[in-house]
Amino acid sequence: MFGKTHVLIVATTLLSGPAFAQTAAPPVAGAAAAINLKQIATSADVDALIARIKAMPPRPLIAMPFAAIGPYRVTVEYRQGQNTTASVHDTEGELDYVIDGAGKFVSGGALVEPKRTNATNQSGTKIEGGTSMHIAKGDWIVLSVGQPHHTIPDTGGNVVLMTFHIPASTAN
Repeated sequence: MFGKTHVLIVATTLLSGPAFAQTAAPPVAGAAAAINLKQIATSADVDALIARIKAMPPRPLIAMPFAAIGPYRVTVEYRQGQNTTASVHDTEGELDYVIDGAGKFVSGGALVEPKRTNATNQSGTKIEGGTSMHIAKGDWIVLSVGQPHHTIPDTGGNVVLMTFHIPASTAN
């Protein structure tokens, strides 16, 4: 479970431009094509990445690596349509920021029709017994390690998230 200290450390790390610029490692594989992050990413850089994602063939989820600092990963996720999948990350917590759009966010409960997608993640068609809330541009979401979650865009819309993945050793 995230404590206030963890959220403060993560938010400070993510949002402090000069500190980010001084400690930034090279972007994760594939991210260099998305954005050339040498010092700091501007809002124009993020907008350009989102425009590139929107130009791709439509899928319920398009995730583009953005940057990495040691074991920490930042990804831009573009979710569209009502057929997005629910997820559980067995070894990571997550801090999400809604860049754009609106929808329903469900957390807790249990995955329906769970399938292992790799050694550390599971996906499902939806969540049963979770807590549902409406999310919109500017909202923050904090997820503990192993917490089921599902983002469903409003009908006819999309949700764009900046996701910051936090290894279990630092997220608890």
